[in-house]
Parts: sequence; C-alpha cells; structure tokens
Amino acid sequence: MADNVVIRGQRLVLRSLRPAEIEAEWQAMVTADPIAIAELPDEAKFRARLARSGQLHDGWLDLAVDADGESAGRIQTFVPPGRPARASKELSSWTEQRVSAPPVRAAAVGPKPTS
Repeated sequence: MADNVVIRGQRLVLRSLRPAEIEAEWQAMVTADPIAIAELPDEAKFRARLARSGQLHDGWLDLAVDADGESAGRIQTFVPPGRPARASKELSSWTEQRVSAPPVRAAAVGPKPTS
C-alpha cells in the first residue's frame, strides 16, 4: 500500500478522508446546488475513489481540508476527460484541482478577524 499524502500548513492540514467523512461528502454531492456540480457521479465509484483518498491513483487525489481536527472540505486533483494520466507522482504533474466546501465550513478556516 502506498503512503498517504499529508500536507501540513500553519492553519490547515491536507490529509486522507476518514471513513465516516465519506458519507458526509456523498450527502454534500447529492444535496449540492445543481450549479455547483455538472453531473452527479456514480455513487459506488465516488465512494471507492474517496476510500483511496490520500493516495495518487491514475492522476486522481482527494484530500480532506482539516482545520482543528475536523474536515472543512475536500480538495481534489484529477485528469480531465480525454487526457492521459501522467506517470509522475510530483505535484507539477497534476493539471487541475477543485475545492469542495460549504461556505459555512469554508469560513471557519479563513483568516482570524481583527478588531
């Protein structure tokens, strides 16, 4: 089994999704505004992909955006349709990414307000 990707910053950690978080991510997809996602993915494939989170697989990588031990969203890299996956495991080989986080959870990881 390949090592999981973990990226630590001052305020956030990008890490593998925990099993309990996969259900929450699926429910977020199902209840998302139709403008937010072009097409609902196949549930079994989506869950299988998230179960591999933290590991680069055919150009795909899903990571939880962790703030204070809780998932505040998800970041995903992927290979666009019609493009071959690159063999390199370096960050520069990933061509696109997106972040999925409801606004309330996303606000929790923003800068601290100053008075």
